[in-house]
Amino acid sequence: MQTEKRTTGTKRPGWIAAIALLSLALAGSWIASSTLFVIGSILVEGNETASSQEIIRLSGLKYGQSMLSLDAEKVKAGVESNPYLRLAGLSREYPSRVVIRVESRRPAAIIPRDEGDSLVADFDGNVMSLASNTGAPRDLAYISGAVVSDSLARVGANLTGEGAPEELKAAFAVLNALDKQDSLETISELNVRELDNLFLVTLSGIKVALGRVDELLPEKIALMRAVLPELAREGVRDGALDVTAGSKADYRPATLR
Repeated sequence: MQTEKRTTGTKRPGWIAAIALLSLALAGSWIASSTLFVIGSILVEGNETASSQEIIRLSGLKYGQSMLSLDAEKVKAGVESNPYLRLAGLSREYPSRVVIRVESRRPAAIIPRDEGDSLVADFDGNVMSLASNTGAPRDLAYISGAVVSDSLARVGANLTGEGAPEELKAAFAVLNALDKQDSLETISELNVRELDNLFLVTLSGIKVALGRVDELLPEKIALMRAVLPELAREGVRDGALDVTAGSKADYRPATLR
């Protein structure tokens, strides 16, 4: 004779799982509200342009605050409200220390405007400061041929983000490529008026045709970097250097007048 299968107790594992989850939630809530993991020490690393106390103030972190309540996005926004700082890292070292790593932003170029002012921006396109065209630093390259709207002409604005002109996006791509090959210090101007015909002007007055920003940009800059010293040794201080092909450099002397 067949016996009936028992069904009582088959739901018991589900109740056990629910109780376990509830226990974990209560434990997490207790840890978050207890004094076990609270901020007792904040270490700031890499600061060169601001004091540790100022960076901690900007971060919004408080001593005695729960380590688990740390909001990395808020800390980043707070630290980077100083246009000369960039948050490079944020970490918890349990039980009670937070480490904030910052970097000083480096100015990359000056963007003069028709309105009579200039923007100084870093390599990420963040506006670091405003100055009159006559009072702008002279040791940075100028970006010409780009129109900067009033909405972007303010400290903290980003010149490469959504809504920024394509000319400015191209400009900062070139600036970063130049910087990677230690070539930016030889440039006085970057003209981005025509996206298909970008060109540089060196400190000595040589016009370097780059063409478009494309995958060959590193090769173009490498060619320029190789040829310019040769031209300098020959006493050449003007003319035009075409590296748009990315595979060869074509120099033409200035037209005699």
